[in-house]
Amino acid sequence: MPRVFENIIYKKKGNLELGLTLHLPECAPKDGAPLVVFIHGGGFTAGRRFEIFPERLGQILAANIACASISYSLVGGGANTVYDCAVDCFDAARFLAKNAKTFGLNSGKTAFYGRSAGGLLALLCATANASDFLGSPELRGFNFTPKCVCAVSAVCDFLSFKNASPTLVEGLFGKNATIESDIVKKLSPSEYISKNMPEVLLVHGTADTTVPVDCAVRYYQKAAKLSAKISFMQMPNGGHKLECPNADFAAEFAKNQFAAELEMYKRNLL
Repeated sequence: MPRVFENIIYKKKGNLELGLTLHLPECAPKDGAPLVVFIHGGGFTAGRRFEIFPERLGQILAANIACASISYSLVGGGANTVYDCAVDCFDAARFLAKNAKTFGLNSGKTAFYGRSAGGLLALLCATANASDFLGSPELRGFNFTPKCVCAVSAVCDFLSFKNASPTLVEGLFGKNATIESDIVKKLSPSEYISKNMPEVLLVHGTADTTVPVDCAVRYYQKAAKLSAKISFMQMPNGGHKLECPNADFAAEFAKNQFAAELEMYKRNLL
């Protein structure tokens, strides 16, 4: 039977404990199980890590791939910024690399999955320079190797924030930040597109009013122009949660999306 560790504390920030849930496959390879790290959405201000669909989890574990779902600091009340969210996600991956032997993992084969805000964080973990997102001193020096990433309804850049209120921008990125600030550029996945980046699967609904599909289109076009390994699944009339008026079509799209996602994991991790 697959094993599960429900609440592993990977990092403490003052009185805040950040945890992860780790699912291990029944039959891990001798060199350790490859790993998919799931990052929840919620606009950087909400969300919980307990959001892996059981069917998705079961099929990934059946392929002898481990799954970790992580918590991270949430933005609110001036306590954290999107940068803090990103640093936590990098630290969670570093923690798993540090403890790879303990859990029977292969940190040289790591994939990321994220939705919405989590999609942005997943893209950063897979494509940005980890040394630019350093957190806990005790986790520094422990490295993971990103092999691929699936980003669903993801924030790929912040061009759509150009007309956002200063209050919103400062709340997300810090005091005195503007949409032109270096920190915003640093947190934009589109800045890290390169020919040799890990394989990317983008999934987005064309009727998404929360994160307009245009940002995913720009990301895909820039990556494709560089001949990077990237696929883009657009759901016609799909909303932010990939919902649409035709329930049967939505179910079929979800089935095809996960099939493409699982094949990407197998191709890059096994």
